Amino acid sequence: FLLFNFDMGNVGLNYLIDHGCDVKVLLVPYHPQAYNIMTEDSRSRLIFNIEDYYRKLAVELNIEIIGSFDPSRMDVGENMFRDESHPKDAFYSKALDGH
Repeated sequence: FLLFNFDMGNVGLNYLIDHGCDVKVLLVPYHPQAYNIMTEDSRSRLIFNIEDYYRKLAVELNIEIIGSFDPSRMDVGENMFRDESHPKDAFYSKALDGH
């Protein structure tokens, strides 16, 4: 299991794919209250563009996307977070179950 930042870009992902790695990308949701605030603030709407970018890149590279920045798409409630941006370990178990 390898965690990395998308700052690696296509070059890093292609390197992993070319070397036989089974690449899966986990989009970790924001706390429901934080996500709602972001969706209401036009300056924070960039989050939608970022998730769209990841999803298009995943199709292009034929890799799996797990999750979403939107907690409602993953059925993740406030009780799954330590604070406004950090999920508890139980979230990762739930999100990665079967992957």
